[in-house]
Amino acid sequence: IVSNENNKNEIIAKYGYSEKEYVKIGFSGNSSEILVRSDVEPRCCGSMRPTFSDRATFIFKKVKNERDVGVGDIVDFRVGDKWFLHRIIGTLQKSGTTYYLTKGDNNKIDDVEAFGISPNVTQINYKVVGVLY
Repeated sequence: IVSNENNKNEIIAKYGYSEKEYVKIGFSGNSSEILVRSDVEPRCCGSMRPTFSDRATFIFKKVKNERDVGVGDIVDFRVGDKWFLHRIIGTLQKSGTTYYLTKGDNNKIDDVEAFGISPNVTQINYKVVGVLY
């Protein structure tokens, strides 16, 4: 999201499969950060099939704090150098910090068992709020 010369926020959204294909979606006011992407491979979609196909275009909302996410949400997060697009299936508390138990819908085991990871809110970038096909 960027602010233009009129102090209106704009969403710069990529569409299609070329690095040069973008669309601007404009809106005014104090808005939430929204991102529209169709290039989420390899974060998705094998682990999230049949929920999503590799042709899906996602509408994401920026996650700012723990109130923005909960069990059932599908979130985009990074742990180390790995990116994931998985569903929150539970929460864990450790030393006053909430960690999220995540899992790809098509995976047999959760991310703690598979990868030894459980992101906290600072590692979650966005949550999926819509999908276009």
